[in-house]
Amino acid sequence: MTTPRRGGPERCARPCTECGPEHHFSTEMVDFADENPDHEAAKAGLPMWLVCKHCDAWLEYADEDEG
Repeated sequence: MTTPRRGGPERCARPCTECGPEHHFSTEMVDFADENPDHEAAKAGLPMWLVCKHCDAWLEYADEDEG
């Protein structure tokens, strides 16, 4: 299993319960290359990625429904 690509800060600087010390990504916060082609993740060739709603962090997202 490969490690997902990521960018931005490792942890969110905002101390809130939504962004705990272990993570700051939510599966509800998915961004898509066709909607945001100028994003760093889109430029890296990702079709979709998870984003932090507070900072510029992104994490590669693998759609479990895709082949």
